[in-house]
Order: sequence, then C-alpha cells, then structure tokens
Amino acid sequence: MNIAVLLSGGVDSSVAVHLLCEQGYRPSLFYIRISSDEAGTMDCSMEEDVEICRSVSRRYGLPFEVVDLHHQYWDEVVGYMINKLRQA
Repeated sequence: MNIAVLLSGGVDSSVAVHLLCEQGYRPSLFYIRISSDEAGTMDCSMEEDVEICRSVSRRYGLPFEVVDLHHQYWDEVVGYMINKLRQA
C-alpha cells in the first residue's frame, strides 16, 4: 500500500508520520509550497517548516519532496477570490 503524508512542519503531521512508522508503514512525505521565494523574499517560517520536514524525513529514512504549487495557488485560488470580491 502506498501512503502519502502532507507535512506542514508542525506537530500534528509529524506525529502522524511517527504513528504510521510505528505501525510498519513507510509513507512518502510531501510539503506543498504556495509562497514565493523569488527575489530573495522567501518566507522564513516556510524555510523553517521545510527544514523540520526534512528532519522528520531523515529521522525515519523516508522520501521527502517539496511540491511547488505557488503559481497554481495564486492563479487559481487567490485569483478566483479576487475576481469574486470584485463582482460582489
């Protein structure tokens, strides 16, 4: 069985990984990036969150990947919200 865990860098998702590993599962770990790191504006808390996620990955020997959804998030979620507010 393939299991994916979306890590936030917080306690809840890290505990979920621990509990899955305790039960013998080997989940793949993912962090979804929606903020920008262009022109040196990378959010410090995002950097810290990603480092925590990498630490969890190393601790349990699990694969970890950062999934970049920045453009999709801003185009589809934020853009949609702005358009709806303009129509109101």
